[in-house]
Amino acid sequence: TCLLRFDTTPGVNGPPKPLLNKSFRQAMALAIDKKSIVDNLFSGHGTLAAQPWPSFAVGFNKDKQPYPFDKAKAQSLVKESGYAGEQVEYTSTSGRYFKDLEVGEAIVQMFKDVGINAKFQPYEYSKWRERLYSVKTDQDHPDIINVCTSNEYGDPSVFMRYVQTGGA
Repeated sequence: TCLLRFDTTPGVNGPPKPLLNKSFRQAMALAIDKKSIVDNLFSGHGTLAAQPWPSFAVGFNKDKQPYPFDKAKAQSLVKESGYAGEQVEYTSTSGRYFKDLEVGEAIVQMFKDVGINAKFQPYEYSKWRERLYSVKTDQDHPDIINVCTSNEYGDPSVFMRYVQTGGA
């Protein structure tokens, strides 16, 4: 399972202002054509997830659906959010997960396609882990970081450290 964690917490530089805006974050979610990624990069082998825990985990909500791909709505929300073109950096692994570079490049292009000034920053795994766990207020945080992990035990707490930020 993979998810994108948006930084909304205080840090050395603070989060990018656009990420503090809920409409902007929703635009980013709507901009990603997840089905296209599964179909074109993984030959259809994948499941679109609406939450980071598997269906057999405590807390799984069978009624929750993934954000749909809606480019027009994403473009509208980007404008509505007052976005001024600030660069937003997408951090991902390089060579850790199958096609992680291709997925990152595709997602950043999808952000650009709706008017978001996105930059792709891949890291070797050990450097990526440093970025993942740089969550203290005296550290520089990644704007958006791709987090992939398995959860074969069905324990929702495995992912909680990635989704609880205390931000906006």
